[in-house]
Amino acid sequence: MLKRAQLSKEQMKSLLRYLAQEGNALDYKVFFSILAKNTPRYRKELMTIADQLEQKGLQKGLQKGRSEQAREIARKLLFMGLERAAIARATGLSHAELDGLMDSTV
Repeated sequence: MLKRAQLSKEQMKSLLRYLAQEGNALDYKVFFSILAKNTPRYRKELMTIADQLEQKGLQKGLQKGRSEQAREIARKLLFMGLERAAIARATGLSHAELDGLMDSTV
């Protein structure tokens, strides 16, 4: 279908971004690789979108790791008896998040 479609490059980008966002169960690398192979007209745009999605995934993973690390450090500091306000300032966690950590350590 895409081989015969006369979409502008912007229309193709919009369509592919939509498919990538809504089809979150798909392996996007394989998806875009197959599309690029079969639709050479859009190869550059396809690979650019795939790269952007990969970067976005890496950023989410890094943020999740940082968040987990902050919670683990806060949990240890709470266990050591440090002042909650100092822990909140040092880790960037809210007092509500610290309460949740205390509930999970008991």
